Amino acid sequence: MKSLDLNSILTQLHLDPRAHGIQILSARELADDYFPRLDTDRAALILNCDTAELMERVARILRVNYPAAHSVTILRGKKIKSIALENLPKQRAARHTTLYLAPFAHASSPQTLANIMAHLRAPVGGCPWDLEQTHASITRALVEETYEVIEAISDNDMPHLMEELGDLQLHVLFQTQIARDENQFALSDVGMELAAKLIRRHPHVFGAEQAHDADTVIANWETIKQAEKARKGISHDANALDAGIPRELPALTRAQKVHERARRQNKTRAAKTNALPETARLRLQRAHDRERVLGAMLLELAAYAEQHGIDAERALRAATKNLVQTKSNED
Repeated sequence: MKSLDLNSILTQLHLDPRAHGIQILSARELADDYFPRLDTDRAALILNCDTAELMERVARILRVNYPAAHSVTILRGKKIKSIALENLPKQRAARHTTLYLAPFAHASSPQTLANIMAHLRAPVGGCPWDLEQTHASITRALVEETYEVIEAISDNDMPHLMEELGDLQLHVLFQTQIARDENQFALSDVGMELAAKLIRRHPHVFGAEQAHDADTVIANWETIKQAEKARKGISHDANALDAGIPRELPALTRAQKVHERARRQNKTRAAKTNALPETARLRLQRAHDRERVLGAMLLELAAYAEQHGIDAERALRAATKNLVQTKSNED
């Protein structure tokens, strides 16, 4: 679009990009996305939405992050019309059609949230408590927030889950801002590392490899991950049952992940070291709701541990460690 055409659009919409920034992108670029890469706290112009198919695809992508009722202004030459986003696919397309999206009335974008966090950590005008925090000092709160997310999922409480995910996102921003303040890394570095990792570990999506089932995806993921560690000079036994499984996971979660890996690697001899007693196995086999029965059995074990002064977490960690060492010795 010529500069004169763009100036005309800005004039028609009474927009001054010198006062408030504005995003400009083509409809085709947006339509090729799976998530609209737009800052919802800034106005946006979408140019050349020229066909009905393109209009429908743009509307579908915008709906991923914009509410159905969000106002969209359509410009066709001198004609201007505002509609709700949900009605956009029904609109007639014409050459040089431009869409205008106003910013949200409330702060919401990742960029705005990062700016708020940076303000809280600012030496002048920031929050004294936030300025005192270190990577280690907020670790316990990070763990608690993670469990609150899990609790909201367990309760199928979507409003609560939305709130708790926000609290969890806060910790990503908090830890990153602390790192930035100490010249360790920036938020853009975190994003770059994650984007590269997701693309690298999904060659069946972003490359030419094939993966027709989840087991193949997991196997490829593990192979790629071990190659990454080798390139970084991280030395460890890649074949160990607990390779890459965080030590600080809750004991039961860690034990289950170790056994899952043993099953996937067909290391049945190692997996049988903690085989269920016959009575417990029969209880589970006869149960209609095995998850409920297993939960009751685990509760019985926890009660037994409490009554006999046994630290159940420590006992399970020791058993898992023994399983890993046993398999290592067998190899």
